[in-house]
Amino acid sequence: KAAREVVEEAISLARELQDDCTDWGIIWLLGYSLHRAGYVALWQGRYALSRDMLSETIMLCNQKGELFFALWSNLYLGEVDFFEGKDEEARERLEFVMSVYKSLEIRTQVAEALGFLGLLSLRQGNVEEAYGQLSESLSIRKEVGDEQGIAWGEIWLARVEHARQNPERARHLLQEGLLRALKSSSRLYTAMGLEELGSVV
Repeated sequence: KAAREVVEEAISLARELQDDCTDWGIIWLLGYSLHRAGYVALWQGRYALSRDMLSETIMLCNQKGELFFALWSNLYLGEVDFFEGKDEEARERLEFVMSVYKSLEIRTQVAEALGFLGLLSLRQGNVEEAYGQLSESLSIRKEVGDEQGIAWGEIWLARVEHARQNPERARHLLQEGLLRALKSSSRLYTAMGLEELGSVV
C-alpha cells in the first residue's frame, strides 16, 4: 500500500514536469514510474489497472526507442494475461520476451518468463512440460543467487512433483522453499508454501 501511494505520486509529478527536467527526459521518467506502478498493481490483483499502466509504459518507451522498460513491461503484461486466464496471449507474450532476454543474456528475466510458462503448462495439464520449464527456471535462479526467486521456484516445482505423484520430492522442495521464504521475510511465498505443503500432507 505504501508503494502504491509513492508510485502514484511519482506519476502525478512526472506528468507535470517539462521535458528537460532530467538528463533522461520526461518520457523515460514517466515510463519508469508507470512501469513500477503497473508492477505494484499486478501484485495487488488490480489487473485492469496494471494492464493500462504497463501498456502506456510500452507506448512511451517505443516513442523513444527505449527497450529495457518496454521489454520488462511486456513480461509483466504476460503475467497479467496469466492471472486473467488469457493463456494463449500469455504464452505468446512470454515466449517473445524470453527469446529477447536470452539474446540479451539477462538471465533473471529469462528465469521469470520460464517460470510463468511452466505455470501455464501446469494449468493446461502438460505436467512434464511444466516440469522442464520450472526446473530450468529454478536452475537459473540458483546460478544467479536470487533467493526469493529460488523459494518461488521450489514451491511451484513442488506442485509439479505432486502432480507427478512424487510426494516425498514435493515435500523436500517445500521444506527448502519455505525456509528461504521465511529467511527473506516473504509472507506471500510462505503462505503459498504452507498451502502446498498442506495439500501434499
